[in-house]
Amino acid sequence: PPGGVHEENGMTSTIITSSPDCSQLTEEPALVAIMHRLAALADPLRQDNSICILALTLLNIALETMSDVDALSVQFPRLLSVMQNDLCRNLLRLSTSQDLSILGLTLRVIFNLFNGIKDHLKVQLEVFITSVHLRILSS
Repeated sequence: PPGGVHEENGMTSTIITSSPDCSQLTEEPALVAIMHRLAALADPLRQDNSICILALTLLNIALETMSDVDALSVQFPRLLSVMQNDLCRNLLRLSTSQDLSILGLTLRVIFNLFNGIKDHLKVQLEVFITSVHLRILSS
């Protein structure tokens, strides 16, 4: 990638990026960049339904196949930040969809996300449950 080096370390792909002043190199797994991109693709304000469905499907695959999401999120704080902020915000938006396929996939991602890193998503879980509860009450 521009401004960085892509290295293959056995089975794990890592991306090494440099800070703007090039004085400090940081290493994080490609998983962080992938999750960040998938969270962006799951934004219903910027993407159409077919892109959101693809992103949700890929997010489910990633969350279901990651060996230890909690340990990875602690080891790589940017991954935790992406999942707590960008992904949860977009999942909350998608949970209001009238499209049942999007709603079903969204609920699966939410389940897998909370199952993997529940200790880090207490506020997000409260917001999600409150939102769903208020939506049910207003129906």
